[in-house]
Amino acid sequence: MKRVPLSVVKDQLSKFLRLANKEEILITRHGKPAGVLIGFASEDDWFDYRLENDPRFIRRVEEA
Repeated sequence: MKRVPLSVVKDQLSKFLRLANKEEILITRHGKPAGVLIGFASEDDWFDYRLENDPRFIRRVEEA
């Protein structure tokens, strides 16, 4: 996972969105983790991510 300061990400967002397709980007603020940039290679990847992180879906899986 690549670590990048927020100030650098703000200046080069397009570059880091492209890189996020290959690896997660840890965004830091004042040297501390602030967030993660995750890229999607396709709309199917986006759909899968949304489904896997939907509390309603997770609840149904747990109940099954």
